[in-house]
Amino acid sequence: MDAASLAPARSSMVRVDFAKLDHLLNLVGELIVHRTKLNELARQIADVVPGPGPELLEAVRQVAGVSTQLQETIMDVRMLPIRHVFERFPRLVRDLARQGGKQVELVLQGEDTRVDKAVIDEIGEPLVHLIRNAVDHGIEAPAARVAHGKPATGTLLLSAAQESSQVVITLVDDGSGIDAAAVRRKALERGIVRADEELSDRDAVQLIFTEGFSTARTVTDVSGRGVGLDVVVQSMERLNGLIEAETIPGAGTKFTLQLPLTLAIITVLMVEV
Repeated sequence: MDAASLAPARSSMVRVDFAKLDHLLNLVGELIVHRTKLNELARQIADVVPGPGPELLEAVRQVAGVSTQLQETIMDVRMLPIRHVFERFPRLVRDLARQGGKQVELVLQGEDTRVDKAVIDEIGEPLVHLIRNAVDHGIEAPAARVAHGKPATGTLLLSAAQESSQVVITLVDDGSGIDAAAVRRKALERGIVRADEELSDRDAVQLIFTEGFSTARTVTDVSGRGVGLDVVVQSMERLNGLIEAETIPGAGTKFTLQLPLTLAIITVLMVEV
């Protein structure tokens, strides 16, 4: 047996505190700001100094290219597969279905979609609220589903996909859908809308995100307490994201969440007057 086979295996992984990555990213952000200033000064000097000016401008451009690569590398290090969030939901759905006497199959798609760890840390709880709402309000009991010509087992589809600089998460159930008329009546009772205010069914459905709004007739451990979807909206606002609901009565409901891939980039427009 040679010495090479006795040597300990070397790992290519290094555990790094996320706070250090945050600090490193902040430093890169400062570098980008100063790079912009330096590039502007170099451009002004190149216009008036024929010799060293253009050489300085070219050097600044090279520094700009390297700093951009540095920023992209750090951003990539912060990205994690969204499966870190999704993997907790199969057990949640099983427990909720058992508790409600229902049969629900959870289908996961796009688990390899990568998003910023800061988004990963925040998006879990909003999705929990949406899943609880879908299982309790959306998916019907097996007997009711069979009576309407549906399979006894309901389906819940949770998917994620990257679209440009955003990640789009969708939660779709094949349950009873949302009764827009019932939502409109409840909103009218609570004074959320006026009696003479005209709302399309699509707009009426968005009222379910109003604080404390609930159409549940009974209070259970899962629903009816007016807690849930308004919490989702608050979380989305913190993440600079959007949420929208679509429904087809008797066929199901779809929630769409649009989130930035990262919270570490702020797009700005510089204006000189």
